[in-house]
Amino acid sequence: MQEVIILLLKDARNGNIINLSNPGGIGQSYYCFIPPSPVVNSSPVFPDIAVPYLCINDTVSVVNNAVDPDGDSLVYSFETPYIGNTGQGIPLPDPQFDNNPYPVPILGATYTPGYTTSNPFGVGSYASIDTQTGLTNYFIPNQGFYIVVIEIKEYRNGVLIAAVRRDIQLIAIACPPNSPPNLDAAIPGNTTTSYTITEGDPLCFPLFFLDPDNDSLYLTSSGNIFNSAITTPTAVLPASAGSNGLVSSQFCWFTDCGLAKPTPYQFTVYVTDNGCPPKIRNIIYSIKVNPAPANPNASISISPNPSGPICTGTQVTFTALPVFGGSNPQFQWFLNGNPIAGANSSTFVSSSLSNGDIITVSLVSNSTCATSLNATSPL
Repeated sequence: MQEVIILLLKDARNGNIINLSNPGGIGQSYYCFIPPSPVVNSSPVFPDIAVPYLCINDTVSVVNNAVDPDGDSLVYSFETPYIGNTGQGIPLPDPQFDNNPYPVPILGATYTPGYTTSNPFGVGSYASIDTQTGLTNYFIPNQGFYIVVIEIKEYRNGVLIAAVRRDIQLIAIACPPNSPPNLDAAIPGNTTTSYTITEGDPLCFPLFFLDPDNDSLYLTSSGNIFNSAITTPTAVLPASAGSNGLVSSQFCWFTDCGLAKPTPYQFTVYVTDNGCPPKIRNIIYSIKVNPAPANPNASISISPNPSGPICTGTQVTFTALPVFGGSNPQFQWFLNGNPIAGANSSTFVSSSLSNGDIITVSLVSNSTCATSLNATSPL
């Protein structure tokens, strides 16, 4: 047995909305479909708050990336807003809800001439949506109130099982000139946002952002990949602040068995400047994790920073990169084969190395699937 719940509201939209015809009189609908047994499903959730204000004559990115607790595939699209019961010839009861059946499908709103579902801001504007991540980019030439609807279709084993909508009122306002921060394209690999790895592999990469106006920058991130209640081991991407138009951080994820899945892991990086008004750059990263081979062995290598030849007295940071290290690997660093006291974290920093010194690290893994749990980095 299935159940459909519809709430129809009259005069629920602002009358000054530009892109809908008769916005104050069409109302809007909230629709819930409960699938029949045996389908068990949790709806995808938008973790962010919808952005209400956008600057005119500026390209703005808006995150609509959602999280699905069941790991279903999500497809994003622009859709036409639902209207309320006024447009469907249904008398409005008093109070404004009852148990009477309402017609399905719910009718869509009529756009003002010159506006459409895919072009919600009219002539000279731009609107795009990434179907895999939900990241939207808008360019709005004129001030005013606009309605945009984002729908997420949820697929399981290739079958559509649910859909969720975000009905957003956007207010376009005039703003002082301010350029948003960007990924530094001059650094090799810095603009890569999609990765494919095998479970058990480590994945670390730096992120560098520049601001054309040399504003101070603030970097934060969000995603289930950082939540230990959902993903184990979790990834790490420290929040960071920078001045003179520069900010950087480093993403690291030491994966283990059991993390492979058919859909990519996604997380969002937000970089905001301190301009007036502030501008934000939203970047969505995707990581596809493939299954590990049977009976893997733990191993470990070292990544030095800076890399290459090192002068005496230079401070160097060595980072251990375990493969099948598990959720709580144990490390021990060595200098010329001798254990370094207290050096038992995933990094080792030194500025007192001499010519010919050799740094190695050993690993004791707690991986749930590795055949051999002990490993030492090569010389």
